[in-house]
Amino acid sequence: MRNKIAAFLKIPLKTKVLYIEAYAALARGRLAKTKSNEKILSLFGTPGIETSFRDKVDKQSIMHVSHAIHTMADNAWWESECLVKAAAALEMLTRRNQPVTLYLGTGRDKDGKFVAHAWTRCGKYYVTGAEELEKYTVVMTYATDRAGKGDNNERMAD
Repeated sequence: MRNKIAAFLKIPLKTKVLYIEAYAALARGRLAKTKSNEKILSLFGTPGIETSFRDKVDKQSIMHVSHAIHTMADNAWWESECLVKAAAALEMLTRRNQPVTLYLGTGRDKDGKFVAHAWTRCGKYYVTGAEELEKYTVVMTYATDRAGKGDNNERMAD
């Protein structure tokens, strides 16, 4: 534990602030999982809408947010799997006025059991959950309010 604290104290202040923000966003994402499905889903934005892959985004900001979420998820004492990470990414990138889509997908594992996955995308960049997304079929998308405006939106096929 002392090594982690010592390492944290050595990083730049700007990174510390980002890590603390990510940790708090992960905590809120985990807390949201204790709510009813309707309450959780209402936090994700407009249902059935995707942001465009062509949206202009801040690549550096996206990379920093993604790294902070993954780093802090590895150090959280609570479960911070795909849905928690996706909720944190949505929150952090929305705060930075970036267009975000949260995807929910389903599939089957190697034993044939039903499994679910969540991931996020901002412009053409996958922020969380990209390492496994090809194994899942998208069943729902949620986009930030920014995506709900203008002609750049792509509605998920029914």
